[in-house]
Amino acid sequence: MQNSIPIPHSVGEAFWLLLAIILASAFGGGGFRLVGLILNRRKPAAEINELEARTAKGFAESRSIELQANISAGDAVLRMVQQLTFTQLANDKLHENNERLANENERYETQMRRAKALLKLHDIKFDE
Repeated sequence: MQNSIPIPHSVGEAFWLLLAIILASAFGGGGFRLVGLILNRRKPAAEINELEARTAKGFAESRSIELQANISAGDAVLRMVQQLTFTQLANDKLHENNERLANENERYETQMRRAKALLKLHDIKFDE
């Protein structure tokens, strides 16, 4: 049975495991900002602030686009549900009309059978 937590068996394995954990936490927990600051350490503060402002603006624009896309998708879903509702209502009306016509047809057929029976009873020939 394998262990679910890898246990290092030597100092070298412990070093690489520790390095992997540090890198994963740095990049996974917003370490990109730290890397950006390290790379920009020789730039003037105003230029760094401008770069950060442009980055923030880019993130805001992408969030705005994502929000507009979500709103558009929501509107599309709402229109589809509305169209589906209208279609279901039209379908129900057609079923009601079909049932009404079937009942009417049954009544006419019953009347026709009665009329044929009466004609046959009085020995009157009926040609269809």
